[in-house]
Amino acid sequence: MREEQTTIIIADDQPDMLLGLQTLLKQNGYRLLAAERGNEALEILRSNDVDLVICDVQMPGMSGMQVLEAAKSEFPDVPFIMITGFASIESAVDAMKKGAYDYISKPFNNEVILLTVARALERKRMQQELEELRQRLGEEYPEGIIGRSHKMREIFSLVDKISSSSAPVLLLGESGTGKGLIARAIHRRGARSEGKFVGVNTAALPETLLESELFGYLKGAFTGADSDKRGLFAEASGGTLFLDEIGSMPLSFQGKLLRALQEGEVVPLGGTEPVSVDTRVISATNVNLQDAIAEGRFRSDLFYRLNVIEIEVPALRERMEDIPALVDHFVTTYCIRHKVRPKKVDADVIRRFMKHPWPGNVRELENVIYRAVVVDSDEKISPDDVQIRPPGREFAAGDSSIYDMPYKDAKQKVQEEFQGRYIRSVLERCNGNIKLAAEMSGLTRAAIYRIKQRYSL
Repeated sequence: MREEQTTIIIADDQPDMLLGLQTLLKQNGYRLLAAERGNEALEILRSNDVDLVICDVQMPGMSGMQVLEAAKSEFPDVPFIMITGFASIESAVDAMKKGAYDYISKPFNNEVILLTVARALERKRMQQELEELRQRLGEEYPEGIIGRSHKMREIFSLVDKISSSSAPVLLLGESGTGKGLIARAIHRRGARSEGKFVGVNTAALPETLLESELFGYLKGAFTGADSDKRGLFAEASGGTLFLDEIGSMPLSFQGKLLRALQEGEVVPLGGTEPVSVDTRVISATNVNLQDAIAEGRFRSDLFYRLNVIEIEVPALRERMEDIPALVDHFVTTYCIRHKVRPKKVDADVIRRFMKHPWPGNVRELENVIYRAVVVDSDEKISPDDVQIRPPGREFAAGDSSIYDMPYKDAKQKVQEEFQGRYIRSVLERCNGNIKLAAEMSGLTRAAIYRIKQRYSL
């Protein structure tokens, strides 16, 4: 928007004030439309493409406050600068609460007027840019999932194929890879999109609370149960229930969940009559469930009930080609959220990102970008604005040759090294007592024996 194309309405019932403002602003390249009455200003606003209104608070007939209120309901994006005498400053402050950008007190000098006008127009330009960014963001990534890599395209294709069914889905992948976003995408694209999407972190709740949250309870079922409460299975009936961190669910509760999935019904705490539910279940975990089954921490029958359709979500280091698009998405998102001008990212920053293993995955990248947007003082994010935590030992570049290995082999090696170190540490603290080590670790004694023999501990 160039200044010579900027149109400003000046509304004031004092001819000398009107003429003075017109002369000043015309000299600075603005196009002016003048009004001596409030209703006249409103008519001009309705029939022209206007960028800014400068309006006196006190005018005969329709006051400046009434013009502001009427205009904001019809033209919310047009900024208002109110002109007020000393005696009516209180009214001007009230006008700002009702949506005016700023006010100028009489008498005023030309520099104050020009600076206030420039700031108001700059704010309007920024809001327009951010709105364009918001629209572009919604058009490019309607589900909020960013990825053009081959692995992500395969996931998008599978999501499209399975969305219309009600088959259970199991999402596998490290923390921070976006499993929750994929679960929401499956729900929104399917026949159940009109129903609720309800999510719960099953690892964050003890068994008794987990049962009451998922199955509900009746009044009087326990102390504090003052009324009936529907469980999340019932809340999500006709929609989707997302069970996050399913691999850390208490073993003692897994049988109850299995029964609910098999029967399609739940029994609220304190009740005897089952409640039928029609709920699609999508679960997610960062735990290796096959290992958990072998170690007695997860039921194999529940695994097969949940794992009708399996989707393995890749770690960010497995799809590094998606980093530029992710960076652009997060920069845009946080510029919009914090209402700051769009920012560009220095090429050196991208190169640095491409070398980092991202143990925290997409969530870690998002947090790094969030901080950079907040601390950056100009419109370009440079290496000085970026703070990345050094990777842990298993991700250190010089620690091993895992980056020269296929992903599955590298992952297995890291897991084996951890498993051996962990059990060695537990046994040392328990003075070799297998029973005590099992209680401390949460593994079965058979699993401890097996790992001990495997690594000759």
